[in-house]
Parts: sequence; structure tokens; C-alpha cells
Amino acid sequence: MVNCPAVTGFTASANTDFNGNDIRQAGNTITTAAAACEINPWCRGFNSQGWIKHSLPSQNTFQGLCFYRRNVQPGGPANGMIVSIGTGTNRQGCIDVPSNNKAEGVVLHQWECNGTGAQRWYLEAAGNGRYRVKATDSSLCMGVRESLTANGTDVMLWRCSNVNDQLFTFVSSSAMSGAYTIRPVHAPGMCVDISSSSTANGARVQIWTCNDSAAQMFSLADMLNGWGDRDRLGRDGAG
Repeated sequence: MVNCPAVTGFTASANTDFNGNDIRQAGNTITTAAAACEINPWCRGFNSQGWIKHSLPSQNTFQGLCFYRRNVQPGGPANGMIVSIGTGTNRQGCIDVPSNNKAEGVVLHQWECNGTGAQRWYLEAAGNGRYRVKATDSSLCMGVRESLTANGTDVMLWRCSNVNDQLFTFVSSSAMSGAYTIRPVHAPGMCVDISSSSTANGARVQIWTCNDSAAQMFSLADMLNGWGDRDRLGRDGAG
């Protein structure tokens, strides 16, 4: 009989796996896979061979294997959440402040999810399903450069103010399981997008005409309720 060691934040099932839907193999131990899953907003669980999974549609019997399902699954936005925002290009990146340089005019980019302050965002409800997305430990918000509406316009940090180019809606997408599009209020028909659908670290965050591509799919992980290092995150606060 297979013994599945307990892992905090996960529910273990013996002789179980979910075929396919792999993000990557994060080492080959339960410890390394759990650590990788905890900082990835797309991760729904992992098996004891180290494979972390982005969706769990079909459970299978697999003798000798343990599967660990996250107790807190990713969900939609809510006021006061501190989240990491996973990018859909390869389900390994997050929207990130370059070098954690929280200054006006810094253009956001995609970077491998790492659970640091550069990837933590505070959601502030602004009514009618709209949110400000604030960089934690700062007075800066995600916004669209100069309220422009053209394809390729930068998404950047700027001092938080009551302007529509700093307001976003999160729209559940049927194009990718568990995904949302992020839409700037000032630019109907546009979506937050990863430049050139790149999977690389450093790919620029921009707006582009909404098209349901992987470059416009995002997943939210609640960093204060069962995701990541809650003690450390709680001390960071929101700006």
C-alpha cells in the first residue's frame, strides 16, 4: 500500500494521478513539487513524480503514485485580495515589476513566478465590477500609458488616481480553463496582453485587441488565503 506523506495546504490521494495538463516537472520529489506549485497561480496540484498540473479534468488510477490537490484553488477577483497574476503563455510566468523597482513609469513585464514582492498585487474594488490593481508596499497602480488605446501600448506603474486607465475588469474566459482576461475600462475591446505571445522572461506587458489567445489569459492566486508565504505576505501590506 502506497504511503502519501502529508503536505500542508494539499489533500493527498493514493494511487491517483491526472493524465496530461502538465505545466512542468519541478524536480522529482514531493518537497520540490509542492514549493513550485505554491508560487504558480496556474497550479492546481502535483504528483509524487514532481509534475505540476494546470487543470484536473480526469482522475485516473495509477498504482504507487500520490496526487496532491491544492486545498485552495484559484478563483476570481475580490476586494482586498493580494494576488499574483499568472500569465497564460506557458503558465510559468507572472506579471512582474522589473527588479521590484516600484517607480512611476516602470513598464511591467512577464517573469518566472517566484512569490516575491515584485509579483504581488492588491485588488481594490472601484464599483461596477472594476478594480484598481495596486503594487503592494507602494502608492502605485497598474495603468495604461497616457490613456492610449492603440495596440502595443505599455502597461506600467503610475501614481494611483481616479482615472479609467487604472481601472480594469476581470472577465472569465472559456478559451482556457480557470483563466480571465483583464480589460482596461478606458479602452473597450482591448485586453492586457503579453507581447508577441512570448514565453520568455522580460516579455513586455501591453494592451492589444482582445482575441482569446494565450497571451491574454491570466490566473489569479490569492496570496493571503492558502497560497504562498502568508506570514511574509501579511507584513508587506498594500500601498
